[in-house]
Amino acid sequence: MVWSTTRPEDANLFQRLTFEWISPLLGLGWKKKTLEVEDFFQVPPNIKAEYLSEKFQKSWREEVEEAAASGTSGKKAKEPSLARAILRGWGRRWMVAGAFKLCSDACGLGAPVILRYFIDFLSNSYNVPEGKVPPTAGYGYGLAVGLFALQFLNAIFLNQFWIIGSTVGMEVSRSLITTVYRKSLTLSQAARQNYVSGKLINLLSSDTYRITDGTVHAHTLWTAPIQIIIALALLIQLLGVSAVVGFVVLVALLPIAGLLIKQAGDVRTKSQNITDQRVKQIEETLSGIRVIKYMGWEMALLAKINNLRLTELASVRKILILKGIFGTIVMSQTVFAAIAMFWVYHALGNTLTSTTGFVAIAYLNTIRFPMLFLAQAVAITVEASVSVRRIYDLLLSPELQKSPVNTETSGVPSEAPAIKVEDADFVWESMSDIRANNKRGISQSRVGSSTNIRGTPEDSRTELLPPNTANGVRVVTRTISNLSTLQRSGGYVLSEVNITVPRGALVTVVGVVGSGKSSLLNALLGEMRKVNGIVEVNGAVAYVPQTAWIFNDSLRNNILFGKDLDEPRYNDVIYNCALTRDLEILTAGDRTEIGERGINLSGGQKQRINLARAVYSDAPIVIADDPLSAVDAHVSRHIFEECFLGDMKKKGRTVILATHQLHVLSRSDWVICMKDGSIIEQGTYHDLCNTSAGTGYLKSLMEVYGGGTNTTNTGLAPPEKQRIKKSENKMKQVSETSFDLPKLSSDESLGNNQSDDVETFKNLIVAEEKAAGAVPWSVYKEYIDLAGGPIVWALGLGLVFVQGFRLGTDWWLASYCTDSFGLTPTLYLVGYLCWGTAQILFMMVVSVAGSVRGYEGAKSLHEQAITAILRSPVSFFDSTPMGRILNRFSKDTEAMDNNVPDVATVFVYMVTMLFSTLIIIAVLQPIFLAPLVPLMAAYYFVAVYYRSTRREIVRLEALARSPLFAHFSETLSGLPTIRAYGAQARLSRSNEKHVNNHTQLFFSLLTVARWLSYRLETIASFLVLSVCCFAVLQRTGTNPGLMALAATYILSITSVLNFSVESSSGLEMEFIGISRLMEYGKGLESEADDIIPDNRPPKGWPDKGQIELKNLEMRYRPDLPPVLSDVNLTIKPGEKIGIVGRTGAGKSSLLVSIFRLVEPSGGAVFIDNIDIGKIGLHDLRSRLSIIAQDPVVFSGTIRSNLDPFDEHKDAELWDVLERSHIKKIVTRSSRKLDMRVAENGENLSVGQRQLLCLARAMLRDSNIVVLDEATASVDIETDELIQKTIREDERFKGRTVITIAHRLNTIIDYDRVLVMDSGRITEIGSPSDLLEIPGGTFSSLVDETGHDNAAMLRQMAVTKTRSHKSNGASPVTNGNGHFPFNVYADKLKPSGGADGTELVSSSEDTPAIFVHDTDEETAAAPSGVSGTSDGIAPLVNDGTVVELKEGDTQRLVER
Repeated sequence: MVWSTTRPEDANLFQRLTFEWISPLLGLGWKKKTLEVEDFFQVPPNIKAEYLSEKFQKSWREEVEEAAASGTSGKKAKEPSLARAILRGWGRRWMVAGAFKLCSDACGLGAPVILRYFIDFLSNSYNVPEGKVPPTAGYGYGLAVGLFALQFLNAIFLNQFWIIGSTVGMEVSRSLITTVYRKSLTLSQAARQNYVSGKLINLLSSDTYRITDGTVHAHTLWTAPIQIIIALALLIQLLGVSAVVGFVVLVALLPIAGLLIKQAGDVRTKSQNITDQRVKQIEETLSGIRVIKYMGWEMALLAKINNLRLTELASVRKILILKGIFGTIVMSQTVFAAIAMFWVYHALGNTLTSTTGFVAIAYLNTIRFPMLFLAQAVAITVEASVSVRRIYDLLLSPELQKSPVNTETSGVPSEAPAIKVEDADFVWESMSDIRANNKRGISQSRVGSSTNIRGTPEDSRTELLPPNTANGVRVVTRTISNLSTLQRSGGYVLSEVNITVPRGALVTVVGVVGSGKSSLLNALLGEMRKVNGIVEVNGAVAYVPQTAWIFNDSLRNNILFGKDLDEPRYNDVIYNCALTRDLEILTAGDRTEIGERGINLSGGQKQRINLARAVYSDAPIVIADDPLSAVDAHVSRHIFEECFLGDMKKKGRTVILATHQLHVLSRSDWVICMKDGSIIEQGTYHDLCNTSAGTGYLKSLMEVYGGGTNTTNTGLAPPEKQRIKKSENKMKQVSETSFDLPKLSSDESLGNNQSDDVETFKNLIVAEEKAAGAVPWSVYKEYIDLAGGPIVWALGLGLVFVQGFRLGTDWWLASYCTDSFGLTPTLYLVGYLCWGTAQILFMMVVSVAGSVRGYEGAKSLHEQAITAILRSPVSFFDSTPMGRILNRFSKDTEAMDNNVPDVATVFVYMVTMLFSTLIIIAVLQPIFLAPLVPLMAAYYFVAVYYRSTRREIVRLEALARSPLFAHFSETLSGLPTIRAYGAQARLSRSNEKHVNNHTQLFFSLLTVARWLSYRLETIASFLVLSVCCFAVLQRTGTNPGLMALAATYILSITSVLNFSVESSSGLEMEFIGISRLMEYGKGLESEADDIIPDNRPPKGWPDKGQIELKNLEMRYRPDLPPVLSDVNLTIKPGEKIGIVGRTGAGKSSLLVSIFRLVEPSGGAVFIDNIDIGKIGLHDLRSRLSIIAQDPVVFSGTIRSNLDPFDEHKDAELWDVLERSHIKKIVTRSSRKLDMRVAENGENLSVGQRQLLCLARAMLRDSNIVVLDEATASVDIETDELIQKTIREDERFKGRTVITIAHRLNTIIDYDRVLVMDSGRITEIGSPSDLLEIPGGTFSSLVDETGHDNAAMLRQMAVTKTRSHKSNGASPVTNGNGHFPFNVYADKLKPSGGADGTELVSSSEDTPAIFVHDTDEETAAAPSGVSGTSDGIAPLVNDGTVVELKEGDTQRLVER
């Protein structure tokens, strides 16, 4: 429902001055009690994010240009200033707000002047000297009207100041939010190391809001001194030289206050860094929550977060204590200044009267309050200046060089290559490199100079022949060691890259883990810094990153990525990327909502959606980083045939494909081989494998791991392709997404078989709940209990005593002025000092103790909330965006830390002051209650009328922040993809939309606050008028001293009432944030207990590794069908078992059940005869090891990733690094185990991260090891080494190993293979037994890998079975005891072995192989070697027969 009212931009002058234009919204809030976003006005054009962003960008450009121009004529250029840039854009309106502030201050200064004359009037009316005529009532009424006019005008001026100043601050913050977002899209890789996600989110959430506050309060820095000077002049006029003494006392306390403010600012700067670290740690924890739960690390990471929180809160507590002491000093200023002033006044022979006494106090307050506000403004401005500096540093942070991608190809000759790189060197730069370059005078602009994107076209023939080629093979002899001029402190270098890629070519890039494949692709995208050479990319680019980037939206929108839907084209892409079956499984087809980071998808699904995005795009160049790693052989071949050789080849698209799949190399046009950051050779597959001109790298790679170099066998021949096509309909259950791939007709809409009624779909992401009505008392009570309970109540009582002493101080002054007790002036002054000192001491105790209680409450509540988050089941993280969680642990937490103690203290102080003021008025002048009671009723009604709307706006505003943070967080995780697709502008517009949605509510919040303030001030004006008129009526019968005291209190009660209403609303607003944290602390579903003291497994459990699943059933939600049904399985101790099945078969669900990420809905799981459902989750998960498919690492060091809780010695860490084949990478770093790991492991390749995860699992040394396609991202050689480690390493010997596999070679020699379908076990047995089942699923899966590969897999399975049946003869070695046997499928050529047969080997010292002659059913063994009936024989070079050890037949690559 949209309410009808004047739009803010169309409001007339009266509506603007009185804020009447927003009254319909408050009426709606009062009627409905709950509001929705649709009830609010649209954002005016002049405060929309797009307009404000451009306005700031223009101001910033002018500032930067002016700063640069100042450096001419040999002068040093001045630094650009962010503050000056803001003033350029908003300075004029900011000064208009200042003018209103000046007028408001003038009204405030005029009130004490009129009050002086009014008290004189009352005194002269009461004590009329003989012969004098008493002043007329009309004079008194005139003064009353004068006071009313000043109060009324002050209401207008003050609220105009606040609305204009706050709107300017809001506009500045909006412009900075969009600027921070845009800047994050362009940050260089080095800058991103400094600006991690947590820090950028903090800039967005906290720093921009501090600048908003600073923009408003900065006016106090210049208006307050003017107020002080004028008030001092008036005070001097009243008391003479005595006033100067009082002012000196006021000023004397300022240095102490200034020191406190400076200390608070310093502490704030330090605490902000700790806050950044805490938010970053929470974000990393949430990003890797599944792995953390698998590892049982929740409580350990909780302790780490809580330690950061304690350090942060120590700073917060110090700030609060400093602010409390500061407030006490400000309060004491009036007391001590008044004593000094009155003492000197008396010493000079003057008599203190009611007029001089109370007016002097009023003037002192007129001086004190500006001093107080000045000090507060300084504190706020200091915090804002810190935030300005942080954003300024971000704006000046280095950006990526100009992208080499040229999307405007209209002027590029048609014969020009798609990609051309000449003599280029690239580096992953760190911030230390930039600082070093700056010291040497190398500017970033020079480093980032633009490159020629066209260059000289090559010959029109599409040959991939860079300069200096021989026989079509490019050989690079220069290595990284030659690049001594490059800074390499932890960075990675690509040296002398030369590539020429014609349009429409398919280029494959191969190399071991860490060789530089991904770096090369990133260099082409412009993600690495180019140091030398030329890079040309002629055409738009589509990018498929190795780690798939999926955002929270429908599957369809993840593929379209902003493009219009072309249904026939879209359906073709779905088929080509093997997604048809997935859409059949998903509840809502392609309209199914995908969670953040694709959390509800498998690794294979994420990668295929990523690939589909690139295929669907119309970019002529596709850069794909190992997209085939996460899928099985059948799907890999389908994608390669249909996407790379089919769709993209037909459309003439240029493809650069980094891959570990060696079988695709022969089908590519050009092969680039990389090693240690260099291209060591490149050429056609045939040339590299069949000539001696190259280094022999690819030739040897294919001979050892790729089945030889016979190119006729490396691809699928047409008959083979036909056979596979025919069998697709028969064999649906073949590993992940190994299914029939029906192609949809153009008139079929994928995912549209569901009803169009959106109610049929269940959104994955649950809408954030919005509470309705007032914050319940239970929230306040719980916070009070957390903060100390009885102690907090005692502090409230302490504030009552403070008010008692305040009343005593004022009463004693009135008695002094009228000499009620007949004491000497000295005794009166001593008594005044005692009353004032007691008030100050009590206030200091309450302030300091309140800060400590606020610390305790914040600590307990944060700990409750973060504990509940980490104890939540994974389903919570599937349905809750990370931005929503971070919102509560950043903005809401900051408000709880810094605002709640202050606001709560002010509220209680104001309430006690209100009641004490009413009491003294009732005692002194009961008649004043006559106008007071109805006007207070009006106060109450206005306040209640206002609170119902403000409460809803605050809740909606908090909800509107979550999508803003979620969108920003998702953007930061996919920056390379976003930049590659050129989607920065589109996503910036999305960000602006989120900002506008928030602005709509935030601007409403500012306006309704002014609506309330104006009306309260207006009511207060009439209250002053009424009281003054009653005072005129009573002027002849009341003691003027008591009348003056009562009048002073009446004047103060207006501000007390205003502050009481505003502080109550402010307190409720702050407690909405606290209630949101309490929702997490108390309202979240929790997993089972971490530890059950009465049922803990014995130490060393599981000591055998036996796993039994009995009638296991599991559902992800009670309302969903089971994903596992009646699963019965016994895994023997030390058994190695592989799990295969298509998507949705239940493979991962089986692991989820074993680790209890979801509790079984039926049956049980036993490990070593212990029911795991009856022990604590930590006791279970911490005793198992898992290597997940997604290699999750955390920012920090190698040491902290391996051993985050310092439980192991360095020697153990080095041992597992060596065993996991990543030690070489670590030893290259000067920091060794303390080598830095960037956020999300961005300075490591995906394969290296996977090896690090392997090392982490080995360090745990568990008897049960689970591998979820753990080697998908590594090359064949590294995969073989890992598999060898798993089979032979002592840390895995005797361990129970469960492997979910896509690469069948990893499980073909396992003890058993388990085939799953629809949540049930359909086949189980040894690989050789399953292969004997006619038409069996596993047998079909093996056949789908291709004829030659299937033969090898079958032979390996047979060999494994034979080794099990061996009679135990001792193996004979060739002297070194090492036999890493290799399996090949190609015919061997005789050339001088023991009997004339060549013996091919993987290394010089281990010339042992299996020989399988594919031309015949059997093969005779070479002489001197015992043969076997099926032609398989183990050989060594001296003809000695050896017995194979388990695992020796592993070297196989799926073809």
